[in-house]
Amino acid sequence: MNEKSMSCVAVPLSGRSVLVTGGGGGLGQRFAETLARNGASVVICGRRPEPLERVGEVIRSAGGFVTVIPADVTREEDLQRLVESAGPIDILVNNAGYSLRAPWAEVSLED
Repeated sequence: MNEKSMSCVAVPLSGRSVLVTGGGGGLGQRFAETLARNGASVVICGRRPEPLERVGEVIRSAGGFVTVIPADVTREEDLQRLVESAGPIDILVNNAGYSLRAPWAEVSLED
């Protein structure tokens, strides 16, 4: 890699819609807060509504725009509802995680 490939490019976020999966805490919360602070309209989703609402309140109290959608991205019906409710998305932060106890090469599609 050269110096040019390592440089950061500022991308304007004002007017952009961002979906952060796993947005109820940890890195997802940090991503959502930072993106909102920089002008993005943020949609956060996760399996548990209470943490999502807490993160939503933090973002709103700082003047940011956030939509909270409880959804489990491993469930097809939740994904469909998320797509319908979130509207057009410009940027996806695919942060939802799941812990598997098998080597990745042995994980089935269902897992």
